[in-house]
Amino acid sequence: NGAEDGYSSPPLQESVWVTFVKMFPISASIALEIGMSNVALQKLSVTFGTILKGSAPISVMVFGMIFGVEQFSCRVLASILAICSGLGIATIGQGSFDLLGMILQLLSTSLGGIRWALTQRVMQKRYFHDLEEQGVVVDGEQNRSLPTEPNNSISRKPSHAGMTPMTIILY
Repeated sequence: NGAEDGYSSPPLQESVWVTFVKMFPISASIALEIGMSNVALQKLSVTFGTILKGSAPISVMVFGMIFGVEQFSCRVLASILAICSGLGIATIGQGSFDLLGMILQLLSTSLGGIRWALTQRVMQKRYFHDLEEQGVVVDGEQNRSLPTEPNNSISRKPSHAGMTPMTIILY
């Protein structure tokens, strides 16, 4: 075992199956998002498709909250609604409507939100797992302390580490 004599073996590499199980939903959502969007654009005008795609930040926020990578914020919601409303107002009367195309485009947009949220979730877990492997104490979601030794290769979190999918989209 090695734990008794003070030697601990390095953690096992993540198995191919575990990686597949984590990444398959992201890959499937990307494929379905692209396919549905392409079919929808055959049925809709580009203008109306763009209006519907403009609702993507709403999907990202909703699925981010469902998957636990986003917290509700009135300020972010107001920003999203302003963006979506502005896009809608700018394109009033310029699109052709088709029910099937609209449903496919909205489903595609929702799959984009799922993809962003799942990707963020995987990346956050990997980032904090890597920190733990390098000896950084990670004790809870809110209380993360980084090493202070000057010779340690990690002195601070990268600037993108705490960004949620919504923050990334808005920047």
